[in-house]
Amino acid sequence: MKNALNNENLKLNLFFNIVYQVVTVLTPLIVIPKLSRVFGPSYIGLKSYTFSIVYYFAVFGVLGLDMYGQRKIALEKDDIERRSSNFWTIYLTRFILVSFSLFLFVVYFINFSKNPFEKFVFSCWTIYLVREMINPIWFLQGLEKFTLLSVCEILSQIAYVSCVYLFVNQKEQLPLYVCIYTIIPLLISLNYFIIVLRHVNFVKIKKNDMFLIIKESFVYFVPTIATAIYSMADKTMLGVFDVYKVSTGLYESTEKLIKVALAISTSSFTIIRTRMSYLYGKGAIEQFKYNSRKFISFSMFLCWPILFAIVGIVEDFVPIFWGQGFNEVIVLSYLFVLIIPALIVSGLLQAMYIFPLGLQGTMNLYYVIIATLNVVMNLILISYYGIWGAIISSILAESLLAVILIIKARKIIETKFFLFYSWKYILAAVFMLGAMKFVSVSVDASPICKLCFEFIIAVVTYFSGCILLRDNFVVTQSRQCFLKCYSFLKS
Repeated sequence: MKNALNNENLKLNLFFNIVYQVVTVLTPLIVIPKLSRVFGPSYIGLKSYTFSIVYYFAVFGVLGLDMYGQRKIALEKDDIERRSSNFWTIYLTRFILVSFSLFLFVVYFINFSKNPFEKFVFSCWTIYLVREMINPIWFLQGLEKFTLLSVCEILSQIAYVSCVYLFVNQKEQLPLYVCIYTIIPLLISLNYFIIVLRHVNFVKIKKNDMFLIIKESFVYFVPTIATAIYSMADKTMLGVFDVYKVSTGLYESTEKLIKVALAISTSSFTIIRTRMSYLYGKGAIEQFKYNSRKFISFSMFLCWPILFAIVGIVEDFVPIFWGQGFNEVIVLSYLFVLIIPALIVSGLLQAMYIFPLGLQGTMNLYYVIIATLNVVMNLILISYYGIWGAIISSILAESLLAVILIIKARKIIETKFFLFYSWKYILAAVFMLGAMKFVSVSVDASPICKLCFEFIIAVVTYFSGCILLRDNFVVTQSRQCFLKCYSFLKS
């Protein structure tokens, strides 16, 4: 009975997590058109720049305690006394550290931000740090309350979208938008804290335990800060070099286009790493290698049409999605799409190789190297080429990470198949791009109808191209799908 209940809980957790991931992908698709038209590139850039700064202070304040706390609670969730002791010790340590980080953040923007409006936006971001002070989501994750978390986060996203469309209507309302963006998660965190109190007792905290936690959590802090610098350095430096923050806004918009399109592919990495970890742990090396080839084929099957589809659709998509002032996103996208293969290859190898073999320490070192290199390249390239320099820096850094992982994993993962499987998908994707461009030029319809038609043509021509080239993955999956449909209809 207990195992049955556990299986049902797992299925429920997975279902709501999938729903949450879908909502997370859809939210920017709904909100970005509104924000881009209200704020324009300069204020979008100001929002992006100010958030990149507060994010650094949040990461330094949290100090890796989220991952550390989740693991600690998961290990001892059945012992209420140890669970309670761990919670209050970690929670109080986090509260103190983030409070200090909040103080430093206030000192920073008061002294270094000269623009009064920018200073006001910075002050609104303090709510983000207050939320980080009290947020106990790591505890509920440790207890595997994923259904509860998913439902709350979905409600949070719905409230966020509703408030943006109801209340944010003028450019000068950027501070209001920041408050909406931060207050809703703060209220959710307060709700989490009330729920947490039902699962813990009040216990006495020892000072020595707090120092021990800081020491032990530092191993989780290194990859977190390296990732933060790596992901935010471009926006921060663009904001420093561009006083009007227009280039930051254009960069973020272009990056969002790439990342939202990639969500289709990268969402599978969690499933892949779970399956590959299981196979490696069981010592099923032949099955491990067989699955790695399947996953490489599947990822390349998605990689190249995403890249070429963005090139094909961006000219018609950007004016509809972002509105006036964002036309440069079209040209920037033509270069930025080159990051897609690197992101997919590095993400897939982390899921198939780094995670199953327990090489996170090695991965941390790679992150530090790439983050440092990215910062150095940004300092050089942005000063000369502006936003183009930031994009080139990102592409080079991600490509280097992908190459490092390919070299590192080649003895376990047959990395030659990245090239072996790609050529058919590239040919089919080029064929697809030609069809999309033909539709874009020749079809006289409303912009939205034209986009829908381009999307349908892209899907049909890409699949047709793969079948004509007799790609084994597509042919096999298509045959299995046809047989299942036939069996279902026959029954």
